[in-house]
Amino acid sequence: MSDDAAQKKTNEDDSTAGADAVGSADTAATEKIEAAAEPAAEPKADLSKADAGEPKAAEAKVSTAKSAQPTPPPPPRAPQAPAAGAGSGGGSLPLIAAFTAGVLLVAAIATGVWFFLQNRTHENELAARDEATAAACEFGKAVSSYDAANLGDYFDNVKSRSTGQWGQFFSGAADTLETAMKSVNARSTLDEIHCAYESGDENKASIVLIITQVRSNSVVPQPDMLTVPGVAEMEKKDGKWLVANFDSPTLKGLNPVAPTGPQPDQTEPEQPAPDAETPAPGN
Repeated sequence: MSDDAAQKKTNEDDSTAGADAVGSADTAATEKIEAAAEPAAEPKADLSKADAGEPKAAEAKVSTAKSAQPTPPPPPRAPQAPAAGAGSGGGSLPLIAAFTAGVLLVAAIATGVWFFLQNRTHENELAARDEATAAACEFGKAVSSYDAANLGDYFDNVKSRSTGQWGQFFSGAADTLETAMKSVNARSTLDEIHCAYESGDENKASIVLIITQVRSNSVVPQPDMLTVPGVAEMEKKDGKWLVANFDSPTLKGLNPVAPTGPQPDQTEPEQPAPDAETPAPGN
C-alpha cells in the first residue's frame, strides 16, 4: 500500500472515530437534557395543583362568607308519633288493640241486651194491657147476664172474677141480692159492651167499660134497656186479672138488681087505671 493510500485510510479511520465520538457526545448530551427536563416537569405539576387549589380557596372564601351570614332558624317540627315497634312500647300496641276490641265487644253486647230488655218490657206491657182489657170485658159480660132461675152459676162466675173491695162487697151482698132477684124473677141479658184501656202497668190497670143490658122482672115485664158506664180497677193475682173495684155513677143509689121495678122492701105504687085513650099492648 502506498503512503497516500495509508494516509487516506488513517484519515478515514480518524473521521469515523470522530463521528462516533461526536455521536456519543450527542447521545450523552441528549440524555443530560432529558434528565434535566424531567425535574422541570415537577414544578408544572405543582403549578397545576396550585391552579386547582385556587378555586378551592375561592370556594372556601365563599363558604366562609356564607357562614358569616345569619342562618334563619329551622321551622318547628311537628311532634312525631313513636315508630311502631320502636323501643319497648312496640310490644304493647297489640295489647292495647286487643283491649280496645274487647271493650267495644262488651259495649256492643250490653247495648244489644239493653235493647232486648227494652223490647221485651214493651212487649210485656202490651201483653198485660191486652190481658187486663180482656178480663174486664169478661167481667162486664158476667155481671150483666143473669136469670133468677139459675143464680148459683151467676154468683160463682162473678166471684171468680172479683178481688179486693169489689170482691168483699159482692160476696157479702150475695145472699141479699139472690133473695131480691128471686122475689121479682129478675132477668138480664147483655146487649153490647165496650172496653178500653185507660192506664196501668204489668200488675194493675184501669179499664173503662160501657155496658148496655136488657132487663126485665115480674113487676114490669116489658124489657127495658140500661147503659151502665164504669171503670173497673184490675189487679193481677196469681197470674190472673181480677176486678178489685167497679165504680159507676149510674149504679150509685140504685139497686143494681131491679132498677126498673120496686125494691123488695117497698110497696108497689098504685098504677092508674087505663082509660080509653091508652093503647093496649101490641097496638
